[in-house]
Amino acid sequence: MNHVRSVVAGALIEVAGLEVRAKNRVLVTGIELSVMAGEIVSIIGPNGAGKTTLIRAVLGLVEPTSGTVRLRAGARIGYVPQRLTLNPNLPLTTRRFVG
Repeated sequence: MNHVRSVVAGALIEVAGLEVRAKNRVLVTGIELSVMAGEIVSIIGPNGAGKTTLIRAVLGLVEPTSGTVRLRAGARIGYVPQRLTLNPNLPLTTRRFVG
């Protein structure tokens, strides 16, 4: 997979032909996506449709089987995982967590 930081026709994010497999199972396939500056994008679908897998592939947290992900140089993406395990005894302010 090419996880390249570059400008692609003005897009902040461009995904082409993305496929992710795990244990011989196709998790997502045929994903084509461009996100331009100023756009608001929602990814919706039923449980198990591959929404989180797609986002994790865009972030480089999971390795796609094929396809490309290109991010504009300097692009920053905020991500809050579905499950985040924190030690309940850990002193952590909201400001510190978000920072």
